[in-house]
Amino acid sequence: MSNDGATNPGPVVDTDVLVVGSGPGGAAAALFLATYGTKAMVVTRYGHLSATPRAHITNQRTMETLRDMGLEQRLMREATPWEWMGNTTFCTSLAGEELGRIPSWGTDTRRHHDYELQSPCTMLDAPQTITEPVMMQAAQARGAKVRFDTEYLSHVQDESGVTTQVRDRLTGGTYAIRSKYLVGADGARSKVAADLGLPFEGPGAVGGALHIIFEADLSRFVEYRPSVLYWMLQPGAEKEGVGLGVLRMIKPWTEWMLMWGYEVAAGPPEITEEFARELAVKLIGAEDFEMRVTSTLPWTVNHHFATTLADRRVFCVGDAVHRHPPTNGLGSNTSVQDSYNLAWKLHHVLQGVAAPALLETFNTERAPVARQIVERANQSIADTGRIVAALDVDDTTDVDKLNRQLALRKAPGPAGEKIRERLREAIAYKAFEFDAHGVEHNHRYASAAVLPDGTPMPAFTRDPELYAQPTTWPGAKLPHTWVTRAGHRVSTLDLGGRGAFSVWTGIGGQAWLAAAEAFSAATGLPVTAVSIGPGQPLEDPYGTWAELREIGDAGVLLVRPDLYVAARHASAPESDQAAAQSTLFELDVDGVLAKAARLRRQLATEVDDSDPQRSATTKRRQWHDYQEQTKQLTDVADAADACREPEKIPVCVQGPCQCVGGSLSSGRLACPDVAMEDDERVPVAERGDEAPSAVKALCPAFDPVDVGQETHVPGEAIESACETYESRSLCAQRFVRKFPARLESTAGDGIHAE
Repeated sequence: MSNDGATNPGPVVDTDVLVVGSGPGGAAAALFLATYGTKAMVVTRYGHLSATPRAHITNQRTMETLRDMGLEQRLMREATPWEWMGNTTFCTSLAGEELGRIPSWGTDTRRHHDYELQSPCTMLDAPQTITEPVMMQAAQARGAKVRFDTEYLSHVQDESGVTTQVRDRLTGGTYAIRSKYLVGADGARSKVAADLGLPFEGPGAVGGALHIIFEADLSRFVEYRPSVLYWMLQPGAEKEGVGLGVLRMIKPWTEWMLMWGYEVAAGPPEITEEFARELAVKLIGAEDFEMRVTSTLPWTVNHHFATTLADRRVFCVGDAVHRHPPTNGLGSNTSVQDSYNLAWKLHHVLQGVAAPALLETFNTERAPVARQIVERANQSIADTGRIVAALDVDDTTDVDKLNRQLALRKAPGPAGEKIRERLREAIAYKAFEFDAHGVEHNHRYASAAVLPDGTPMPAFTRDPELYAQPTTWPGAKLPHTWVTRAGHRVSTLDLGGRGAFSVWTGIGGQAWLAAAEAFSAATGLPVTAVSIGPGQPLEDPYGTWAELREIGDAGVLLVRPDLYVAARHASAPESDQAAAQSTLFELDVDGVLAKAARLRRQLATEVDDSDPQRSATTKRRQWHDYQEQTKQLTDVADAADACREPEKIPVCVQGPCQCVGGSLSSGRLACPDVAMEDDERVPVAERGDEAPSAVKALCPAFDPVDVGQETHVPGEAIESACETYESRSLCAQRFVRKFPARLESTAGDGIHAE
């Protein structure tokens, strides 16, 4: 179990993030982390990546994440193209009677423009045997380490990290891996999730299904109606599995996956060569073909999702926390997108520019998605039953009645017309499985990593499962459209991401860009500037960005590294100072960006490289001290700032001033009602190095008092220089020491380690 795993006294392997599992979620986590520059390691109990092409539909949102990683074109070269995916066909067999088709995945002329307006990326059919190597090879090339034949056994968390016990399946030896965080991407039978004791909802296993992968040239049956899925109404097909018999194209048109149901209570049948051939002949409707079975796999149709995806330093992604059938093609896509949501947050926390509280938003944002996709995928199986019901057949094993109803479908008269109409409606209703564009794009996050702007969420004007609706409402994905740079077309989605926040504005919004630049310089948090408009670095010749942005020319959007809108302001700031003080850069109201937005601004002191008395050793010591102080402040609760929760703020041992960590040298904002009496004398703190620059940050007119090393400084000396002192007291303001003149600069300047 996670709380009592045995400790191995042998050598310990160290990494920042340990990922258990190399499937879509694990490979994606390694890719994103390595690309951002975070030290990551993957362990998998298998000796290779996936040998079976289970997941295959690769939707636009997943392609957007891979585009952000620079891998879109490579995957497009290896996958089946979008235009070959669309003729989802319902029939009695490939060679038999066709009941109808539904254009799928945005290939219908009436829906294709919806997809093109929503994303610069196409959809692809990219089996897991393609996507996993593409992602994992790129992850390794960018620094991620991968250990095959390495089985996860257990983990133990503590205040500073996670110790994971693993077994080398080649030697049988066990050893420990020490990481700051652990990601469980170990599939539907996740031991990491089980060890965490994550709560799940849903009935669990609701059906059984078989995968039979085989090679056979079926071009003559399908080349004229290219698709990735062919659904067969055969006797007994609706009883279990995914609602009907299925032939899924893996490689056009010579490699296939056959899917057929079985009763879970009875267990899977023995899949012999003869059994596989018999099923294939039934679904193809012919015997004059050669086939070679390459693999078989029984699996369960699940309806199970975790309501909590993480516990402290351990997070679970993918099938570990959402278990469902392959209908809608949501499995691997959601797994990749889970990791995309998590990776930038882990990176920012590990880099010291965000507080650990940011990681809590992973659960807040992704747990509702886990529920949504599990419910949707299982509902799609139920919706397949409409096709059988349209024929007015209760049980397809009654072959005589099934054949009579199929014949009636072709007969004149009211009875036949009724069946034809109902069958058309039933097949069209499968758009909720094959064209559920909104399920993919319409997520609206509500968490501490999103700053509401006070406006209600825009109402959906069309069905929110079928149709994507772009908006810049905080918590929604940044809309795609085409703008130009030096005349060349570029997607808005290409202007952000890459592991960095971005600030978006236009003509009149220069104050926002200046504030973002100052914020980035003061905090070390990279911020990409985006300005769109006539004469700006980017232009909007089609006018579509102006239509989509939902703010004025001089308004502003703050966009997260995962291309979700974090905050927005509709118009220009009242002044440059108002832009700099805007809550746009204060997402840390709940501790999200505490280190970045406040601690460095209040604590950091620039080392004077020109002073010969400051040796490299001294600078390294000061940098270490600064990091320790930052850690103390983060550990206490960022809500202590401005006394939002004063009960969490230890009282300083000297005087009424309250500050985080119980140390006068912390220099944290105190309660606004704590004022300094005239002539009050406060002793110099043991580490008051930050005091002059901290005061300077509040009052640019303040000139550090030139006093001796151990003298007392009257409070009135500070108050006389800064009229706002009483309302903005700092613990560090109450004691000042003599420093080189260089320290008169503002507190935003950071200490730099050598």
